[in-house]
Amino acid sequence: MNAAELRTKTIAELQEQLLEQLNAQVKTRFDISMDQSGQTHKLKEIRRNIARIRTLITEKTNGEDK
Repeated sequence: MNAAELRTKTIAELQEQLLEQLNAQVKTRFDISMDQSGQTHKLKEIRRNIARIRTLITEKTNGEDK
């Protein structure tokens, strides 16, 4: 998921993506803690995707106020 793809989405779609990523983060953390997944790099990717989505939501909401 890159920023160019996310910029085309509406705020509602971004919020939906954010919820999906937050759920994926919880699941990944659980899997790692239970030694079911050796893919610790996924946690870093998910965390960065969450930050990317939150940044775009903020940009879009602040852009509408102007």
